[in-house]
Amino acid sequence: MNRRSFFGMLAGGAVAFPIAPLLTNAERLNRSATAISDAHAKISMAQYTSDAFASLAGQVFSFHRTAGANDPPIHLELVEVEPSPHRAMAGTRQSFSLLFALRSDDTTEESTLHLRHDEFERCAWFFNRVTAPQRDPKTPYYEAVFG
Repeated sequence: MNRRSFFGMLAGGAVAFPIAPLLTNAERLNRSATAISDAHAKISMAQYTSDAFASLAGQVFSFHRTAGANDPPIHLELVEVEPSPHRAMAGTRQSFSLLFALRSDDTTEESTLHLRHDEFERCAWFFNRVTAPQRDPKTPYYEAVFG
């Protein structure tokens, strides 16, 4: 399965399983602006958008296999932010994907990993190991999709 067909499946599933609360675009932007303007507030998963990650391309994120972070971190570099080509339904978040390159020795296949980042609330992300045709074939790549 390629990344674009996965977006199509995700867009169809977003109707049955909405992740974000049903907010208007103005409400979502207001929540994001409030969270970002507060130096102590962290971005929650409900506030994730492709725009929230676009400026972070090239940054290395730390993830752990357990919520307690008692295990060594897995370092993944954000290399691409891709909005879904499918239009979001009214009241739902625009789907997008984040492509990461492994920057540590601890590889994994598909997995739930726990984010540790200064700008984001702690939470679990589901990753799939993917092929990235126009990138280094020796580097493991991982994708997280949000809808």
